[in-house]
Amino acid sequence: MTTSQPNPYEHLAIRWDPNLPEQFKTVVCGPGWATLIADLVESTGDDFLVSQIKEKFGGLRYYVRPADGLDEHAEARGRQMIDDAERASCKTCETCGAPGEKTQKGHIHKTVCEECR
Repeated sequence: MTTSQPNPYEHLAIRWDPNLPEQFKTVVCGPGWATLIADLVESTGDDFLVSQIKEKFGGLRYYVRPADGLDEHAEARGRQMIDDAERASCKTCETCGAPGEKTQKGHIHKTVCEECR
């Protein structure tokens, strides 16, 4: 029997792009990156509209567009936070959040720790 795990992202106040269809307003990442993503949501706040949050090639991808009226300095700070989180995801197990490294099996890229391999 398979038991479903609670969604670690459902409580986040993600400011989704209003033009995004409802079915795409979801985080497609393992639970190990929940802290990275929660920190990004909190630190970027109302400055960006999120269009996609997912794993790609073993790393976090956090796609956004700046909110109307955002000045260039705030945008640059926000984009730097996103870049930092995306880099950190490449050293964080997507499954459990422990330190990890990128792996590849065939065409599948993941960042995992020794225990979750």
